[in-house]
Amino acid sequence: MWQNYQDLPVVVLGVGSDWSTYSCEGWVNTFGITYPMLDDTQSQIYNLFGTGYVPHNVIIDHQGVVLYSQSGFNSSTIISIINDALDNIDSDNDGVYNGDDNCPDYYNPYQEDEDGDGLGDVCDNCNSLIFSLGNINGDDTINIIDVLMLVDVVLGDNINECMYSASDMNGDDYVNVMDVLLLIQDLMGGNQQQAVQYLENILHPGEFERLSKQLIFLNAPEKLTVWPNPSNEYMTISGYGYVTIYNMTGQVIQELYLSERYHWDTRNLPSGIYYLMNNGETVTVTLLK
Repeated sequence: MWQNYQDLPVVVLGVGSDWSTYSCEGWVNTFGITYPMLDDTQSQIYNLFGTGYVPHNVIIDHQGVVLYSQSGFNSSTIISIINDALDNIDSDNDGVYNGDDNCPDYYNPYQEDEDGDGLGDVCDNCNSLIFSLGNINGDDTINIIDVLMLVDVVLGDNINECMYSASDMNGDDYVNVMDVLLLIQDLMGGNQQQAVQYLENILHPGEFERLSKQLIFLNAPEKLTVWPNPSNEYMTISGYGYVTIYNMTGQVIQELYLSERYHWDTRNLPSGIYYLMNNGETVTVTLLK
Protein backbone atom coordinates (compact mmCIF):
# COMPACT_ATOMS: atom_id res chain seq x y z
CA MET A 1 0.00 0.00 0.00
CA TRP A 2 2.68 2.50 0.95
CA GLN A 3 4.69 2.18 -2.23
CA ASN A 4 1.66 3.28 -4.26
CA TYR A 5 0.58 6.25 -2.16
CA GLN A 6 1.68 8.70 -4.88
CA ASP A 7 -1.09 7.34 -7.11
CA LEU A 8 -3.63 8.71 -4.63
CA PRO A 9 -4.39 12.40 -4.03
CA VAL A 10 -4.80 11.86 -0.27
CA VAL A 11 -4.26 8.87 2.00
CA VAL A 12 -6.49 8.72 5.08
CA LEU A 13 -6.24 5.97 7.64
CA GLY A 14 -6.90 5.16 11.26
CA VAL A 15 -4.70 3.23 13.67
CA GLY A 16 -6.26 1.26 16.51
CA SER A 17 -5.73 -1.71 18.73
CA ASP A 18 -7.83 -4.04 20.81
CA TRP A 19 -8.16 -2.44 24.21
CA SER A 20 -10.48 -3.49 26.99
CA THR A 21 -12.87 -0.68 25.92
CA TYR A 22 -13.12 -1.34 22.18
CA SER A 23 -11.81 -3.67 19.55
CA CYS A 24 -10.65 -2.20 16.22
CA GLU A 25 -14.12 -2.91 14.86
CA GLY A 26 -15.54 -1.20 17.92
CA TRP A 27 -13.53 1.97 17.21
CA VAL A 28 -14.90 2.02 13.66
CA ASN A 29 -18.52 1.51 14.72
CA THR A 30 -18.36 4.00 17.60
CA PHE A 31 -16.92 6.86 15.57
CA GLY A 32 -18.58 5.98 12.23
CA ILE A 33 -15.19 5.74 10.49
CA THR A 34 -15.39 4.86 6.78
CA TYR A 35 -11.68 4.85 5.93
CA PRO A 36 -9.32 1.92 6.75
CA MET A 37 -8.63 1.25 10.44
CA LEU A 38 -5.34 -0.61 10.83
CA ASP A 39 -4.88 -3.01 13.71
CA ASP A 40 -1.78 -1.80 15.56
CA THR A 41 -1.70 -4.58 18.13
CA GLN A 42 1.38 -6.18 16.55
CA SER A 43 2.72 -3.80 13.89
CA GLN A 44 3.29 -0.70 16.06
CA ILE A 45 2.37 1.63 13.20
CA TYR A 46 1.21 4.08 15.84
CA ASN A 47 4.84 4.76 16.78
CA LEU A 48 5.43 6.34 13.34
CA PHE A 49 2.81 9.07 13.82
CA GLY A 50 1.15 8.88 17.18
CA THR A 51 0.85 11.32 20.01
CA GLY A 52 -1.75 10.51 22.64
CA TYR A 53 -3.99 7.50 22.52
CA VAL A 54 -5.57 5.26 19.93
CA PRO A 55 -7.61 5.40 17.80
CA HIS A 56 -5.29 7.63 15.87
CA ASN A 57 -6.09 9.33 12.53
CA VAL A 58 -3.52 10.20 9.90
CA ILE A 59 -3.86 12.18 6.65
CA ILE A 60 -0.98 12.10 4.15
CA ASP A 61 -0.86 14.05 0.90
CA HIS A 62 0.31 12.79 -2.51
CA GLN A 63 3.87 13.85 -1.77
CA GLY A 64 4.04 11.81 1.43
CA VAL A 65 3.69 14.80 3.76
CA VAL A 66 1.78 14.14 6.98
CA LEU A 67 -0.95 16.80 7.08
CA TYR A 68 -2.78 15.60 10.17
CA SER A 69 -1.99 13.26 13.03
CA GLN A 70 -4.32 13.27 16.00
CA SER A 71 -5.93 10.81 18.38
CA GLY A 72 -9.68 10.60 18.88
CA PHE A 73 -12.03 11.50 16.06
CA ASN A 74 -12.76 15.12 15.12
CA SER A 75 -14.83 14.65 11.96
CA SER A 76 -15.15 18.35 11.01
CA THR A 77 -11.39 18.90 11.25
CA ILE A 78 -10.62 15.73 9.30
CA ILE A 79 -13.03 16.68 6.50
CA SER A 80 -11.58 20.21 6.36
CA ILE A 81 -8.01 18.89 6.11
CA ILE A 82 -9.01 16.46 3.34
CA ASN A 83 -10.78 19.20 1.33
CA ASP A 84 -7.79 21.54 1.70
CA ALA A 85 -5.46 18.75 0.59
CA LEU A 86 -7.53 18.04 -2.51
CA ASP A 87 -7.53 21.74 -3.44
CA ASN A 88 -3.78 21.96 -2.94
CA ILE A 89 -2.80 19.14 -5.26
CA ASP A 90 -1.02 19.98 -8.49
CA SER A 91 -1.84 16.94 -10.61
CA ASP A 92 -0.17 18.21 -13.78
CA ASN A 93 2.87 19.76 -12.03
CA ASP A 94 2.39 23.13 -13.74
CA GLY A 95 2.67 25.17 -10.54
CA VAL A 96 -1.09 25.80 -10.24
CA TYR A 97 -3.06 23.88 -7.62
CA ASN A 98 -6.03 21.85 -8.87
CA GLY A 99 -8.50 24.11 -7.11
CA ASP A 100 -7.34 27.06 -9.23
CA ASP A 101 -6.23 25.21 -12.37
CA ASN A 102 -8.51 25.63 -15.41
CA CYS A 103 -7.10 22.36 -16.81
CA PRO A 104 -5.97 20.35 -13.77
CA ASP A 105 -4.99 17.29 -15.83
CA TYR A 106 -3.01 19.19 -18.51
CA TYR A 107 0.24 21.12 -18.12
CA ASN A 108 -0.64 24.79 -18.69
CA PRO A 109 1.32 27.06 -16.33
CA TYR A 110 0.05 30.25 -18.01
CA GLN A 111 -3.64 29.23 -17.81
CA GLU A 112 -4.50 30.54 -21.29
CA ASP A 113 -8.28 30.83 -21.83
CA GLU A 114 -8.99 32.65 -25.09
CA ASP A 115 -12.78 32.46 -24.93
CA GLY A 116 -12.99 33.19 -21.20
CA ASP A 117 -15.27 30.25 -20.43
CA GLY A 118 -13.24 29.06 -17.45
CA LEU A 119 -11.81 26.09 -19.33
CA GLY A 120 -8.18 26.43 -20.39
CA ASP A 121 -7.29 26.35 -24.07
CA VAL A 122 -5.19 23.21 -23.72
CA CYS A 123 -8.24 21.15 -22.66
CA ASP A 124 -11.03 23.18 -24.31
CA ASN A 125 -11.97 21.45 -27.55
CA CYS A 126 -14.51 24.12 -28.50
CA ASN A 127 -13.75 27.81 -28.64
CA SER A 128 -17.03 29.46 -27.61
CA LEU A 129 -16.03 32.61 -29.50
CA ILE A 130 -16.37 30.52 -32.66
CA PHE A 131 -19.10 28.08 -31.65
CA SER A 132 -21.22 30.77 -30.04
CA LEU A 133 -24.82 30.16 -29.02
CA GLY A 134 -26.87 29.37 -32.12
CA ASN A 135 -23.84 29.25 -34.42
CA ILE A 136 -23.90 25.47 -34.59
CA ASN A 137 -21.41 25.09 -37.43
CA GLY A 138 -19.00 27.80 -36.21
CA ASP A 139 -18.98 29.81 -39.46
CA ASP A 140 -19.65 33.23 -37.83
CA THR A 141 -23.12 33.41 -39.40
CA ILE A 142 -26.38 32.17 -37.82
CA ASN A 143 -28.87 31.10 -40.48
CA ILE A 144 -31.15 28.28 -41.62
CA ILE A 145 -28.16 25.94 -41.90
CA ASP A 146 -27.71 26.24 -38.14
CA VAL A 147 -31.39 25.39 -37.63
CA LEU A 148 -31.01 22.21 -39.68
CA MET A 149 -27.82 21.28 -37.84
CA LEU A 150 -29.54 21.88 -34.49
CA VAL A 151 -32.30 19.52 -35.60
CA ASP A 152 -29.61 16.91 -36.25
CA VAL A 153 -28.20 17.49 -32.76
CA VAL A 154 -31.62 17.07 -31.15
CA LEU A 155 -32.38 13.90 -33.11
CA GLY A 156 -28.87 12.55 -32.52
CA ASP A 157 -28.23 12.15 -36.24
CA ASN A 158 -25.12 14.33 -36.41
CA ILE A 159 -23.51 15.60 -33.27
CA ASN A 160 -20.17 16.56 -31.81
CA GLU A 161 -19.05 18.35 -28.68
CA CYS A 162 -18.77 21.77 -30.28
CA MET A 163 -22.17 21.59 -31.94
CA TYR A 164 -23.76 20.55 -28.67
CA SER A 165 -22.12 23.37 -26.70
CA ALA A 166 -23.66 25.93 -29.09
CA SER A 167 -27.13 24.34 -29.08
CA ASP A 168 -28.58 25.09 -25.63
CA MET A 169 -30.51 28.17 -26.72
CA ASN A 170 -32.60 28.55 -23.56
CA GLY A 171 -29.79 27.74 -21.14
CA ASP A 172 -31.59 24.91 -19.33
CA ASP A 173 -28.71 22.40 -19.82
CA TYR A 174 -30.91 20.22 -22.08
CA VAL A 175 -30.80 20.34 -25.86
CA ASN A 176 -34.22 19.52 -27.31
CA VAL A 177 -36.90 20.72 -29.71
CA MET A 178 -37.52 23.83 -27.60
CA ASP A 179 -34.03 25.05 -28.53
CA VAL A 180 -34.82 24.53 -32.22
CA LEU A 181 -38.00 26.59 -31.95
CA LEU A 182 -36.22 29.35 -30.04
CA LEU A 183 -33.48 29.57 -32.70
CA ILE A 184 -36.12 29.88 -35.43
CA GLN A 185 -37.90 32.61 -33.48
CA ASP A 186 -34.60 34.46 -32.98
CA LEU A 187 -33.94 34.30 -36.73
CA MET A 188 -37.41 35.01 -38.08
CA GLY A 189 -39.54 36.34 -35.26
CA GLY A 190 -43.06 35.10 -34.64
CA ASN A 191 -44.44 32.82 -31.95
CA GLN A 192 -43.82 29.18 -31.15
CA GLN A 193 -46.70 27.90 -33.30
CA GLN A 194 -45.33 29.75 -36.33
CA ALA A 195 -41.92 28.23 -35.66
CA VAL A 196 -43.52 24.77 -35.58
CA GLN A 197 -45.23 25.43 -38.93
CA TYR A 198 -41.93 26.58 -40.41
CA LEU A 199 -40.25 23.38 -39.26
CA GLU A 200 -42.98 21.30 -40.84
CA ASN A 201 -42.34 23.04 -44.15
CA ILE A 202 -38.58 22.53 -44.24
CA LEU A 203 -38.12 19.09 -42.67
CA HIS A 204 -38.61 15.59 -43.97
CA PRO A 205 -41.96 14.25 -42.60
CA GLY A 206 -40.18 11.61 -40.56
CA GLU A 207 -37.92 14.17 -38.91
CA PHE A 208 -40.82 16.47 -38.17
CA GLU A 209 -42.80 13.62 -36.62
CA ARG A 210 -39.91 12.79 -34.28
CA LEU A 211 -39.58 16.42 -33.21
CA SER A 212 -43.34 16.90 -32.80
CA LYS A 213 -43.54 13.87 -30.48
CA GLN A 214 -40.83 15.43 -28.35
CA LEU A 215 -42.70 18.74 -28.32
CA ILE A 216 -45.90 17.00 -27.20
CA PHE A 217 -43.98 15.27 -24.43
CA LEU A 218 -42.40 18.51 -23.19
CA ASN A 219 -45.66 20.47 -23.26
CA ALA A 220 -47.84 17.74 -21.85
CA PRO A 221 -49.31 17.95 -18.34
CA GLU A 222 -47.20 16.22 -15.71
CA LYS A 223 -50.01 13.91 -14.58
CA LEU A 224 -52.68 11.88 -16.30
CA THR A 225 -56.08 13.50 -15.68
CA VAL A 226 -59.55 12.15 -16.43
CA TRP A 227 -62.87 13.98 -16.18
CA PRO A 228 -65.73 13.91 -15.43
CA ASN A 229 -65.24 11.15 -12.89
CA PRO A 230 -67.67 9.44 -12.30
CA SER A 231 -69.30 9.52 -15.75
CA ASN A 232 -71.76 7.55 -17.84
CA GLU A 233 -71.13 8.26 -21.54
CA TYR A 234 -67.85 10.08 -22.17
CA MET A 235 -64.63 10.89 -20.33
CA THR A 236 -61.84 13.22 -21.40
CA ILE A 237 -58.33 11.87 -20.84
CA SER A 238 -55.45 14.36 -20.78
CA GLY A 239 -51.77 13.42 -20.76
CA TYR A 240 -49.15 11.95 -23.06
CA GLY A 241 -47.77 8.58 -24.09
CA TYR A 242 -49.32 5.12 -24.07
CA VAL A 243 -52.39 4.48 -21.93
CA THR A 244 -53.83 1.06 -21.18
CA ILE A 245 -57.37 0.80 -19.78
CA TYR A 246 -58.31 -2.24 -17.65
CA ASN A 247 -61.58 -3.35 -16.06
CA MET A 248 -61.88 -4.72 -12.52
CA THR A 249 -60.90 -8.25 -13.62
CA GLY A 250 -57.68 -7.06 -15.27
CA GLN A 251 -58.97 -7.41 -18.83
CA VAL A 252 -57.54 -4.88 -21.29
CA ILE A 253 -60.42 -2.74 -22.53
CA GLN A 254 -58.51 -0.31 -24.74
CA GLU A 255 -54.99 0.84 -25.60
CA LEU A 256 -54.28 4.29 -26.98
CA TYR A 257 -51.52 6.81 -27.51
CA LEU A 258 -52.17 10.25 -26.01
CA SER A 259 -50.79 13.29 -27.77
CA GLU A 260 -52.91 15.73 -25.77
CA ARG A 261 -56.57 15.01 -25.06
CA TYR A 262 -58.69 12.01 -25.93
CA HIS A 263 -62.49 11.72 -25.67
CA TRP A 264 -63.18 8.21 -24.40
CA ASP A 265 -66.56 6.84 -25.50
CA THR A 266 -67.86 4.70 -22.61
CA ARG A 267 -71.46 4.27 -23.78
CA ASN A 268 -71.01 0.58 -24.59
CA LEU A 269 -69.15 -0.26 -21.38
CA PRO A 270 -70.90 -1.59 -18.28
CA SER A 271 -70.92 0.21 -14.95
CA GLY A 272 -67.95 -0.43 -12.72
CA ILE A 273 -64.41 0.55 -11.77
CA TYR A 274 -61.79 0.99 -14.51
CA TYR A 275 -58.04 1.58 -14.30
CA LEU A 276 -55.99 3.77 -16.64
CA MET A 277 -52.25 3.08 -16.58
CA ASN A 278 -49.80 5.58 -18.08
CA ASN A 279 -46.05 6.09 -17.49
CA GLY A 280 -46.15 4.12 -14.24
CA GLU A 281 -49.18 6.02 -12.97
CA THR A 282 -52.61 4.48 -12.37
CA VAL A 283 -55.85 6.51 -12.34
CA THR A 284 -59.07 4.91 -11.11
CA VAL A 285 -62.37 5.97 -12.71
CA THR A 286 -66.01 4.97 -12.19
CA LEU A 287 -68.71 4.42 -14.81
CA LEU A 288 -72.30 4.80 -13.63
CA LYS A 289 -75.10 3.77 -15.97
